[in-house]
Amino acid sequence: MDDEWTTIMEDNKMIKETVVVAIDRSASMRSPLSEATLNYVPGALQERSRMDAVKAMFYAFRDRCDSLNMDIHLGLVSYDDKVQKVLEITPHLKDFERCVDEIEERGQTAIFSAVNQGIDMLKEHQDEEQEMIECKRVLILTDGQNNCGDSAQIALSRALQAHIVIDAIIVGTKPDHNLLRLAYATGGNAYFIQTLSDGFELLEEETVASLIKRYDGEKPPVRAYTLDEIQSVDHMLANLQNKTVATMCTVARPPPDRVTKISFIVNNNVDSTTPQGAIPSGLNKRLIKELRDFATETNPITTKGIHIFPCESNILKWRAIIEGPSNSPFAGGAFVLRITAPQRYPFLPPTIEFEEPTIPYHCNISTHGTVCIDILRENWSPALSIHKALCVIRDMLAEPNPNDALRNWIAELVLAHNKTNGQDTRYVDAAREHTQKHASTSVANLTRNWLSHTTATS
Repeated sequence: MDDEWTTIMEDNKMIKETVVVAIDRSASMRSPLSEATLNYVPGALQERSRMDAVKAMFYAFRDRCDSLNMDIHLGLVSYDDKVQKVLEITPHLKDFERCVDEIEERGQTAIFSAVNQGIDMLKEHQDEEQEMIECKRVLILTDGQNNCGDSAQIALSRALQAHIVIDAIIVGTKPDHNLLRLAYATGGNAYFIQTLSDGFELLEEETVASLIKRYDGEKPPVRAYTLDEIQSVDHMLANLQNKTVATMCTVARPPPDRVTKISFIVNNNVDSTTPQGAIPSGLNKRLIKELRDFATETNPITTKGIHIFPCESNILKWRAIIEGPSNSPFAGGAFVLRITAPQRYPFLPPTIEFEEPTIPYHCNISTHGTVCIDILRENWSPALSIHKALCVIRDMLAEPNPNDALRNWIAELVLAHNKTNGQDTRYVDAAREHTQKHASTSVANLTRNWLSHTTATS
């Protein structure tokens, strides 16, 4: 099974992206970055300088790049009034984390000199690779204004000529407006972070880690503006500042497949519910057996709070509802999941993701619904089942694991809650509020909506 899994993961690494991260190391990065203040218990979390906070954020960024199973190469630049190439562009992402850790604060702020250094590195890497790199990007973080070095006009001209996207991350509320214009003109985004949790949330976004993810699998469009042509976009910059991370990083997803009752699939001809010739008979039989076993399971402990609905036209696809455990801040919520069994199931694990808007506020679940549990990765076995995986996911809602997080800012709140014996209530309060806002539709109403098309014969 390990060889099959490795082969599929390698097959998925189809598109090469290169990103040069440029980190501001000017003296202002010594100032503290505030934490969220909701029900804050003093001492629950350490206060960090902006630089220490940025390092932690980019460790999370490295982890997100690594988890996407795409061919993403990273380089690193640090800058004050001088620009230093810290790490050549490399596919070895652990080197990136080590080099980030070595950056120290000093000096002034030469934003556009750092952009130009990133452009040079991307162009050199392109020449060395002697192949088409689909996406080239400079991701620059700063907390201030450009006050020395190269001009924005030079950086813009060079970026446009080389088809390089510039993304900007602004720490604080005083952006360099030419940097915002540069991001806009090259097809990039500008993001504003005010707190440590903002930074974690942003840099763990798939659509920040990968341009291909941002454009839903497509190569980003190339814009051809000059700086003079975009001087009139100041009104857009104000709107840009007010956009949230979630709004700027939303990825369009296809509508869910129409589902039916388990009895319809189990009691009818299986071939009529699957694409002709697309699914091996052995796989059909395995999935039918799992559905039948779930429908006839008599142990209330293993079926409580889990509801499964197969797609009526493709047995590889299911939807499920998980009820929030009563001993968790998700109690009273109904969370929707989308399930896809691969062609090599059960030798490879199913893909199980929560659907928007019911994605739980949980450190082991990404903002796009991806679930981080061992049973769906290295601990998967053909002896397991989709139902068993759903049971583990439901248990995980009540027992978050902050040491294996997909959203580190939530993991820090979980740790603070545990460290203070529950006095720091930010995690449970936010999880409850999110559940009430986004997952309060009852199981009965969800089921009624899903099965409203079902005929008497089903």
